Amino acid sequence: MEFTKKASFTKQIALYLKNGNYDAALPLAKQFLEKFPEEMVAHFLLAKAAFWKKEYELSLKESLQALRMCGVEDSSPAAVLAASSHYMLGRYAEGHKFLSQMTEPKTEELERMKIIFAAVVGDEAGAERHAEELFKINKKAAEELLIKLLST
Repeated sequence: MEFTKKASFTKQIALYLKNGNYDAALPLAKQFLEKFPEEMVAHFLLAKAAFWKKEYELSLKESLQALRMCGVEDSSPAAVLAASSHYMLGRYAEGHKFLSQMTEPKTEELERMKIIFAAVVGDEAGAERHAEELFKINKKAAEELLIKLLST
């Protein structure tokens, strides 16, 4: 089947990802990007498909490109994906530095990632600062994450 519309690509890739069919999602996401390289969502979906196929270098590259193309208010998913790729690549210091540059938006997902990276690189003050931010956003999520981190 040949897709020609952005919406068709987006829906099918999202369906593949939802159903865990990463073998189908990745090549279709690559086709989407080939046809629509100016679309942020094409870069983001390729990054997401690559992440689930454990192609973390590609995921990092495309999530950073998606991040450059989106507005601040929409940046959290791409930033979390980029940080997750850094983490899976074992690039903790780079991921910590990357996240420290993300001052907006303040989302639960980003603050959780910031706590994790700060803890991994030994930045106790940073972990504490981000925990305080997470408590402001979602107290229950902050408590659960801190309990998990303290028990490991």
